Amino acid sequence: MAIVRAVLTRLRRRHVVPGLGGVAGGKLAPQMVPTWRADLLANGVSVWKNDGGTAVPV
Repeated sequence: MAIVRAVLTRLRRRHVVPGLGGVAGGKLAPQMVPTWRADLLANGVSVWKNDGGTAVPV
């Protein structure tokens, strides 16, 4: 459980907060997510990376 929390915290800090951190949860619109995701992909962020034979979330 601690590993899951650490991974989710890292993902939030590295990817969610920089892209969506200024938006209050109640103000987040579905139309914002594809743009945020496209920005991540344009900056080389993938959903998964291969870490020594094991796929792990980035």
